[in-house]
Amino acid sequence: KLNKRSCFCLTNNKKDNSKNSQQDLALLVRSLGTRVTLYQQQIAEILDVYTHDFTSINVLSETGAITAGELSKRVGLATGSVTALIDRLEKAGFVRREKHPEDRRSIIVVPESEEKKEVKEAYSQLNSKMLELSNKYTDKEQELIKSFLNDTVEILDSEIQ
Repeated sequence: KLNKRSCFCLTNNKKDNSKNSQQDLALLVRSLGTRVTLYQQQIAEILDVYTHDFTSINVLSETGAITAGELSKRVGLATGSVTALIDRLEKAGFVRREKHPEDRRSIIVVPESEEKKEVKEAYSQLNSKMLELSNKYTDKEQELIKSFLNDTVEILDSEIQ
């Protein structure tokens, strides 16, 4: 379990003006990012993989099968490092390699992590709590939250080089 850490929480303050509220929201997004990073490190430890390896597992879960070169670009590692990373993930059963159908010099990295019992177990408690949390909001509110989070992901993607 994660150690209890102080949480940056916002309250409704009637004195807040729009600018302060926007600054608070930006700080809260940063705080969320920190918690996600810490949680991902914990899950990587539970699954007995390096943090970069786990980041790659998550990227592959989002993208589906991609080339090793594309994985290299997305996680910001040199191709040689990604080859070693893929070797480790393949050995642990998180991915498999397939020949590229059009480029015989290239391979496709296929995610297998969603089928692994350990991954399902590692996320089960969080998934339950997030479902419980989402049930507190109306469908309209959930759509607004999803829109905000999608826009946040797009902004972060544009900042990642």
